[in-house]
Amino acid sequence: MLRTILLILAAVSTIASGLPRAGAAEALKQIPADALGFAVVPRLDSTTGKLGSLGKMLGLPLPPALTGQKRLAGLSETDRSVAVALVGGPDNGKPVPVAIVPVKDFAEFTKALGAEAKSGAAEIQLPLGPIAARERRGFAFLVPADNQAVLETAFGKPASVLDRVGEDRDWIEDRDIALVITDTGLSMLCEKLSEGVAVAQQAIKQHGNDELDTAEILGVYERVFVLVDEEVEVVAIGLDLQPSGDLKLQVRKRFASAGKLAECLKASEPAGDFLAGMPDVPFVAAGGGVLNRAIADLMMQFSVEVMAAAPKLYGVSDREAARMLDVAGPILGRIQSMSMILAAGEPEDTLYSRMIVILETDNARQYLEDYRKYLEEFSVVMKGSRGVFSAEIESSPVKVGGREGLEISMAFPKQWMDQLPEGQAMLEKMIGPGGKIRAFLVPADEHRVVLGYTDTRLVDKALAVVEGKAAGLSEAESVRRAAAKLGKGSLGAGYVSPAGLIAFANGMFRAAASEGKKVVELPNFPQTPPIAWAVNAQGTAVEAEAVVPAETLKAIVGYGPLVREALAPNAP
Repeated sequence: MLRTILLILAAVSTIASGLPRAGAAEALKQIPADALGFAVVPRLDSTTGKLGSLGKMLGLPLPPALTGQKRLAGLSETDRSVAVALVGGPDNGKPVPVAIVPVKDFAEFTKALGAEAKSGAAEIQLPLGPIAARERRGFAFLVPADNQAVLETAFGKPASVLDRVGEDRDWIEDRDIALVITDTGLSMLCEKLSEGVAVAQQAIKQHGNDELDTAEILGVYERVFVLVDEEVEVVAIGLDLQPSGDLKLQVRKRFASAGKLAECLKASEPAGDFLAGMPDVPFVAAGGGVLNRAIADLMMQFSVEVMAAAPKLYGVSDREAARMLDVAGPILGRIQSMSMILAAGEPEDTLYSRMIVILETDNARQYLEDYRKYLEEFSVVMKGSRGVFSAEIESSPVKVGGREGLEISMAFPKQWMDQLPEGQAMLEKMIGPGGKIRAFLVPADEHRVVLGYTDTRLVDKALAVVEGKAAGLSEAESVRRAAAKLGKGSLGAGYVSPAGLIAFANGMFRAAASEGKKVVELPNFPQTPPIAWAVNAQGTAVEAEAVVPAETLKAIVGYGPLVREALAPNAP
């Protein structure tokens, strides 16, 4: 399958530069309505020009066919569009890729490629294998020579995929490059994933000794595939090459209007900046999103199903798991949005101490009271359990930064740690001394609650930001520069820092290294603007955008040689 796709892409890159004018809509009209998916380049000339500029900026040599430098003689050179469709073939629906390219003169087109006439088709010889080309309605259809039958079985139908993309059409045509998976393709994908889950479950059961109920937990994910199959109508991925050199990746998903997923998009307006209250510290990732009741219920329902499916791991029955969903209702209903930061931290910091969460609620103090009651009920349900939550949960008042908050602690069950080599030491590096999780919930103002782990260092810094005593992360120059490249997300927004990620990884390497052994370290990544992302709702569709600034993209390309040099066998 992969070889076949590569064969088609090779054919397109070879011939695309010499195609006549044809808009994206015309190319999409040629794709059958029941196609599994397709890729389209709506404006090939401008896109290849952008690729050429991008390659020059990054110092990357690109093939001439991808930069518009290689053209077929005698054919138009403006406003071209090409597509590659994935359709069900005659062999039990096995996917077959078909390239669709506009031609002005098919005979001249095939002659320029050195094709030979065979069985009513022109055969083009490529290094990966032969390609058959046939002409229909002013387009050349290119398919692996041994799959020519698909042109009759799949492309002889009147309806086209253009009739099915509907409201997504403008979005697709606005992209430099678009990849679309249709509902037909999603159904096949979900079916294959479910089959894979069934095979994995069978293998686990045959092996025996499934102490963690892994096979049953996999069954919960199979139900997720069913939900996706029923409610997701289209998944589209777009790539835009900005004149500034920035790279923008976009993902669009359209849901069935009456489904659970569409209900999640009916979110309340975000209460200001998703980074509000976050301290300005070196970070790996920071961001947040709206959490309406529909989203919270869906997440909690999934958690309950996982718990119910794994009584050995969690130690609760179906009834007890369902009870936890009811008890969690009041606290979930109070949360309006949630933000989080993972700081790069220092080598001695635990993993959990590098994280804080800020919850936007309708009433911060009432949320803390409801959460305290939830913990009491949770302890009652879990009493006597031998699962992962069997340890007693303790909560007590605590004062942080002059504010009355709540401290929660829970020791990780000893019977679970005894099963892991060096379990205690590993756990302490994750959550803190004694293998005990400590969490601090502190009201920052009337609506916001700050949650931190292990100690209160980051909590104190967040409170200082809320009080106006320190600048927040959203005011950092690099974050502001990245934020300016995207619109404000109505559902969520955030940032990923490559420099912070590398610093975090090096800290983890040092923490995990045995005493006396050489520590593997990656070179420091240059200080560049972070990668920014935002999520917005458009009716029953959700759109996510991510922008890699040009400066950051150049640093990523230049970072590879530094890593190879640092990890070379003779490196100091």
